[in-house]
Amino acid sequence: MKRRICATVAAVFLAVLLPLSVCADVFDSFSDGDSFGGGFDFGGGDFDFGGGGYDNGGTFVFLDGADSDDGISFGGVIIVLIIVAAVILLLVKSKDKPRRRNVQTPVFDENEITEKIRKTDPDFSLSEFKSFASDAFVSVQEAWESQDIASVSPVVSEKLMRMLETFIADYKNKGLKNHLDFQNIKSISVTSFTSDGTNEVLTTKIEASLVDYVKDKTDNTVRGSETERHRRTYKVEFIRTSGRKTRSAQDGARVCPSCGAAVGVAGTGRCEYCGCVLTAAEYGWVMNSYGEWR
Repeated sequence: MKRRICATVAAVFLAVLLPLSVCADVFDSFSDGDSFGGGFDFGGGDFDFGGGGYDNGGTFVFLDGADSDDGISFGGVIIVLIIVAAVILLLVKSKDKPRRRNVQTPVFDENEITEKIRKTDPDFSLSEFKSFASDAFVSVQEAWESQDIASVSPVVSEKLMRMLETFIADYKNKGLKNHLDFQNIKSISVTSFTSDGTNEVLTTKIEASLVDYVKDKTDNTVRGSETERHRRTYKVEFIRTSGRKTRSAQDGARVCPSCGAAVGVAGTGRCEYCGCVLTAAEYGWVMNSYGEWR
């Protein structure tokens, strides 16, 4: 950008000053009644400028009315500098002026996404999935805070499990603990569904509010605030093996993977005895990634 500005300024100087300088030199050579040395010879006769030579005949008005004998006048230089300054100011303003973008909020057709899933999974329920996804998200956040990610192993993929374990180990080594208080899910939307033949991917947009701060081993707050509530939007991706179907109510009770109790398909996403988030047989989905919505 700086090169472009310099090039533009140089071009302005050349475009304005060079012609003026040339004109000043040329007309200055004509002063005192000098002639073209007898006129131009066009192959057989002289071209006579008013009787044998070109005469300044008084003055050649230059910008502010000064005679050409004086070259570029002071007033002329001032005007040129004003023009150059105006061009530079215009370039700077055009650089700083934010560009308007025609940003459109994407519209997610959850009904269309649901119908797409039901082509291969007729018992899929959007409302039940949202309930499960919401509980799974909060459970993972709580496991992160307690630094015990094993408690949510039924609802996270192996990839996410390894990533969270690495982050938790780093926090423990530094003597830090991330507190996430007063978590509240404001809304959850299903934004896309894809299948590559191996896995099915269901992407959600979760809007939540919480208090987020970090304390060290001496219980001092080193980052964030214990009272300030933040509103955040997350992109959370769930995956399951392609061809997996939602467990229907007719399939009867199943066993909680955490406490072993027989649990029914209530659609709450949690075991009514131990509170473990239920997955696999009922939904088939596990959380594979989550981060800031962009």
